[in-house]
Amino acid sequence: MTYDFLKDFHRRAEIVAIVDFITTRVSRKTRFREYELDAAEAINLVMLVLCFIMEKSLVEEACTKNDVAGFIRRLNVDYLKKSIPDEEYLNISDYLIKDCLQNSGVPHYFITYDFEAAREEKINVRLIDDRRVLMGNESVYSYYMTPQGYKFMFNTLEIEDAMKVSIEQFKLGLSIKKRNFNAARNNA
Repeated sequence: MTYDFLKDFHRRAEIVAIVDFITTRVSRKTRFREYELDAAEAINLVMLVLCFIMEKSLVEEACTKNDVAGFIRRLNVDYLKKSIPDEEYLNISDYLIKDCLQNSGVPHYFITYDFEAAREEKINVRLIDDRRVLMGNESVYSYYMTPQGYKFMFNTLEIEDAMKVSIEQFKLGLSIKKRNFNAARNNA
């Protein structure tokens, strides 16, 4: 391999693939504008719903469309302050889960390159999945995080917090490893 720093590039690109998936899936959706949400607010809403689904998944609780709709309603009442009629929250929940996060059931691939294997790599983005659960006498879908979804969400906050290492300390360590002592001294 010509460039050692490109080793595992395809693994690094997985985060880019997920960000691309979220931003392109959401920013192209004009339906969010019907609810007075601009592109940034819609992306934030998707991330908030992912946090909600992750929380439910971590405690192994069912997470139905109704649960997500109730969460979005509480967010709107407390923070977003958009004029969304009560009957629309289930539609927003359905739209956000099925059309945005589950890509209407169509697999979403991001093409990158594995430099060690010298070949293209397709990254399938699938952040959440669903399964049928019984709620009373009714069978409904419950949504949960996939391993890829956990990895992405943890990389947005939890891993950095768990490591307790600042970016500067990490950069310092890499500078020393690469024998760039001037940069290491300047970062110390």
